[in-house]
Amino acid sequence: MTSAFYNGKKDGFCDECGLEATLKCSGCKYAMYCGTVCQKVAWRKHKRECKDLAAGGAPKSSTTIEPAAPRSPEDFERRQQVDSIAATLKEWQEAHESGNLGAVRRLEATIRKYGTDPEMAFTPPITTSPLRQSMISICRLYFIDLVSSLPSSKVGQLGRRLSSIPPFGYQFEGFSGKEVENPAELTEDEYLWIMKTVQMALMGLVDEGTVERWVGLGESFVFAESWEGRNKGSGEEDDDDDE
Repeated sequence: MTSAFYNGKKDGFCDECGLEATLKCSGCKYAMYCGTVCQKVAWRKHKRECKDLAAGGAPKSSTTIEPAAPRSPEDFERRQQVDSIAATLKEWQEAHESGNLGAVRRLEATIRKYGTDPEMAFTPPITTSPLRQSMISICRLYFIDLVSSLPSSKVGQLGRRLSSIPPFGYQFEGFSGKEVENPAELTEDEYLWIMKTVQMALMGLVDEGTVERWVGLGESFVFAESWEGRNKGSGEEDDDDDE
């Protein structure tokens, strides 16, 4: 009878990220994972002990899951704001897809406010597009929330992954990845590219809900660029939004 703990991790939780596990290694029947992404990431470490475990031996590794970063009242308040914005962006996308232009304009007005919020906006802005500016400001809020929720080792992993994924590799010369430890100091240009690439860097580091939130942000950014481009092409002015 095996212990309820494997490598210091409680049975029933992913050996890679610590989330609830649904998959079990077919070789040793002990290692557990939340999904195939974590299973593939963990294989480089796990393959060394998989056969020993299958034969009834003890695991050679004794690594443990690093606890998540402690959350302050400010962190919880920020997460509530992130969830609220994510819901608004989802509703905005659905309005686009259904062709409900009235709802699109109403929700756009809400989204634009984030680009002028003193706690979120960049000063001075690098873009003349209010909607694009708002999306970049939202990205910064998302990223600050993300980094504050991760243990330090995963923040390091995230930075290294971002530094190796284009366009950081050629767009931002000298970006080492350590910059993500201070997300409030990243530039608008960096956040623009984070919005386009971070989904790849997050695979296996966070839960599916967090990945989906970032995917939703990226899709909303595409909607924003398409919507503003269409409005410019039709000669509509911002003042028409209130009609």
